[in-house]
Amino acid sequence: MKVSVIIPTRNRFRLLVTRSFPSVISQTFQDFEMIVINDASEDHYAVPLTRSPRVRYIKNKQRMGLAYNRNLGAELAHGEGLVFLDDDNELRPDFLLKTVEFLARHPQCMAVGVGKVIVYPEGEVYQGPPAVKGFFPMNDCFLIRREAFLQVRCDEEMLANEDADFGLRFQKEFQVGWVNEPHAIVKGSAANNRTSYTN
Repeated sequence: MKVSVIIPTRNRFRLLVTRSFPSVISQTFQDFEMIVINDASEDHYAVPLTRSPRVRYIKNKQRMGLAYNRNLGAELAHGEGLVFLDDDNELRPDFLLKTVEFLARHPQCMAVGVGKVIVYPEGEVYQGPPAVKGFFPMNDCFLIRREAFLQVRCDEEMLANEDADFGLRFQKEFQVGWVNEPHAIVKGSAANNRTSYTN
């Protein structure tokens, strides 16, 4: 399975090149492409990114939002599997290997999630599979079969929480599997500015 890793970004070049971008380049599984979608940033992104033949770089003429950019990345992807990665988060080196192997062993699953380490200002927390089926966002920690994603897609009318909405709708249609190991690192917000999908 070839994988397309889709990274929407806006005005966060430093985070992109220090967190998400190098974490994808360093994957042990190498049959992937990276699609970086610059959502009308003022920062200049292209030169350091396009040096890699694995990277496809797109810049929107106007700001379109996360849902649009995730849908656009899926439409342009050459991979059979999709990973949506925020620019300030990271995949651990075996993320693609573990998730691709899981989907190869479980053809009934249309997506697979992994455990993640959430880094809050107050400390780190490990988060595994959710206690409530379907009640979680499907973004950084999932490999999704492209054919299934395109049947559900992100709701471009939503300005926030489009990943949680997508997760709820996706799991009404398809089975999702889990690798309960910490293969992603996600940046969390401070306690007084935090939305919990598990409470």
